[in-house]
Amino acid sequence: MDNVNLFQILDADLDQLRSYSLELTEKNTESLYTEVMIAYLSNETQKVEQIIQVIMNHTELKDYELLLIVSKLRLAVMNKNLSKTQEQHALSNITPSSRWAGEIYVVIGYHYLTQALFGEAKLYFKKAYTWYRDHNIKRRMIIAYHNFIICEANLDIKKTTIPDLLYLLQQVNDKELKDLKAMVLMNLSREYQNHNALILALKYCNEAEQLSQTVIGSLRYWSILALKADLLIDLNRFHEADVYMDMIVASQYDEHKEALKVLKNKVNKVKGLNLNEFKVDQEKLQSTWKERLKGDLHRQDLPTLGKMEQDLLDFISLKPRDREEIIKYLYGEKINFY
Repeated sequence: MDNVNLFQILDADLDQLRSYSLELTEKNTESLYTEVMIAYLSNETQKVEQIIQVIMNHTELKDYELLLIVSKLRLAVMNKNLSKTQEQHALSNITPSSRWAGEIYVVIGYHYLTQALFGEAKLYFKKAYTWYRDHNIKRRMIIAYHNFIICEANLDIKKTTIPDLLYLLQQVNDKELKDLKAMVLMNLSREYQNHNALILALKYCNEAEQLSQTVIGSLRYWSILALKADLLIDLNRFHEADVYMDMIVASQYDEHKEALKVLKNKVNKVKGLNLNEFKVDQEKLQSTWKERLKGDLHRQDLPTLGKMEQDLLDFISLKPRDREEIIKYLYGEKINFY
């Protein structure tokens, strides 16, 4: 662990962080922040609190003040109680050249994202993207850019993020970025669901689910399962949806406990069942699930697309196509279209 630096930790996924943790030889800034990140990504609030207490007992650590600030920021985001005072204190302790600047920008961005304050979140994700790019931290750079375009989409509900997400999909083909590819595929799936291209949405969601096996138990993993359950309900595949809803019960995230209620209410409504409605705590819902609760996923009364239409949409989304390519793709090469 002595040879692992902070930038390697910032560029690591959950599995890599766990591997680094096994190599711990001493209590230092890098090892403690590794533990903070593992607990944060696993949604273990009490564990983060315990690590913060350890940090506070080691004031001799390199970057002690900033390590403590960033760890407390992440805990505040988990507890959804990050204050303006705490935000300003964190920002006053860095310069753009600080090796902790990207972390502070991105965590504050997450805070505003969870509060559905997309304008503020967008500004911090842009700062984070620039910082990570300048320091060649690819994983965090991609996540920051991804969150930036999600904020833009929420600020302009008529804007589609499909071109941006397809661009990101090209950037995450590296086998070490499987979890990020799952993230992009999940949001592509949601975008196609918005356009009522349900078969295409399910295709991307299935790919996201397969890739998310490396981050089982994470926020993203449960979000993918919840999205798939919703798509299966849209497709009237209720037995399959029930399986995924049963799986979501195991999520430790409040966001998914409330999303599950949204799904159950939707099933009852679609089936025409006269059952008591589950009361949903909207404050705990992610923005996309607030849209689902209202029955509005930015759809503009679009009819459900047929299979050929969805195949065509998928085909032309990948890159520009000419007339001949499109006709051959849809009808084969033997048709005479002249």
